[in-house]
Amino acid sequence: MYDAFTGSGGRAEFHPLPPFSKDGHTLFFGSGGSPIWGPLMDAYLTRMGVR
Repeated sequence: MYDAFTGSGGRAEFHPLPPFSKDGHTLFFGSGGSPIWGPLMDAYLTRMGVR
């Protein structure tokens, strides 16, 4: 999906993350997920001037 998006002109960053829970689908809402994705989101929001 990343390759298709960026290949058609989209701007994106890809951050491979470690395994999380049984299949990773609960990373955003699951307990213990925010320490993984939180710093990436914080850095993004800072770069965008939101924080």
